[in-house]
Amino acid sequence: MTYPEVWAVIVWSLRALYIGKWPERDHNNNFLHDKRAGEWLADGWFAALWVKLGDLDYYWQQLRFRRYTQTEPCSWCPANTTTMSWTAFNPRTAVWMQHLFTHQDFLDTHPHPHILFSLPGVTIRTVWPDLMHCKYMGVDQYFTGSVLVVCCFLLDIGGCTTWQERLKRVWALCLQSVSYTHLT
Repeated sequence: MTYPEVWAVIVWSLRALYIGKWPERDHNNNFLHDKRAGEWLADGWFAALWVKLGDLDYYWQQLRFRRYTQTEPCSWCPANTTTMSWTAFNPRTAVWMQHLFTHQDFLDTHPHPHILFSLPGVTIRTVWPDLMHCKYMGVDQYFTGSVLVVCCFLLDIGGCTTWQERLKRVWALCLQSVSYTHLT
């Protein structure tokens, strides 16, 4: 089977779960000769695809999203590498945050969407990047720096009186938390 054929079966199955009944037709629209056809799958319960999680390479190769190495790398907004930086995170100055795509914007910029988007309720908002693989690594440095500022200048840590003493104490605690001898 090819990927499109596999996805056709997956979407057919997810659609049946959403409707909540045994399907009357297969993924190729042929009648199924199954006495359960049309009956409730789970006593009237149904299921809906809530989130599709993956990394950017998967989204590009499988879901036909924009390639993350292009000038316009984002399928969720018009961020680009020239006039609308995707690495800007200040809500007051990050222009891309004010222009997040609606589902219609997404469809307009992706003229041949993946079959997954034919399911009820599946939009660009139900496709989430796996942050472990997709985030801008520069965020970590700002987060870590912010934690250090709070620890060194705003908290009372172990009776330390200066920020330098607090920094040494925080660093010692960090080393202790990853020490093999501490874990045994």
